[in-house]
Amino acid sequence: MLGCTTSCMIRRYKKTLLLSLLLVGAVLAFCIWLRPEPSYQGKRLDQWVSEMATDPDGSQGAACRTLCQAGPIAVPALLDGLHKKDDSRFYTALWPRLPAFLQRRLARPVTRYTLRYRCAYVLGCIEPSTPKIVRELRHALTTGDAGQTTFAAQALRMIAEREPQRIAELERSLPELRQVATVPGEHTGLSA
Repeated sequence: MLGCTTSCMIRRYKKTLLLSLLLVGAVLAFCIWLRPEPSYQGKRLDQWVSEMATDPDGSQGAACRTLCQAGPIAVPALLDGLHKKDDSRFYTALWPRLPAFLQRRLARPVTRYTLRYRCAYVLGCIEPSTPKIVRELRHALTTGDAGQTTFAAQALRMIAEREPQRIAELERSLPELRQVATVPGEHTGLSA
């Protein structure tokens, strides 16, 4: 009789432990899912980035100006945009057919080229630039994607022109910046 009671208690203990772990996992998943996205002026930052990518006014559009004003709070969303891959053809074709309530929740499909250019531009405009911005733009130079390399170099050049105290840091940490960012016959502030 003692053996049956012990085995029953062990099974009950295992069930209780399993249910407790499932409950904790469900609560954690729920909290992560409900975690509020960072927002600026009443809109999530990822929505501003998507809007920026589809803005017909380009880098002079309202979304770019707003993200430039948002400052360092916008950096994570802009870095996601800088490294974003093209949306699938299926998603691009499906998005216009989705109901309006889903379109408001899902990002509008964008092309990588436009998004990367505008994200790099805004990252170059954010004042003051942070070491994370410089590090991620330097990393973008080494991706092998010609467009991304050019955009990152332009953004680093904007930072160097705006913040002269960073020129020495950029020259020391990234010698090839002078070659990538310099237009022949134009003075950048970086020594040749």
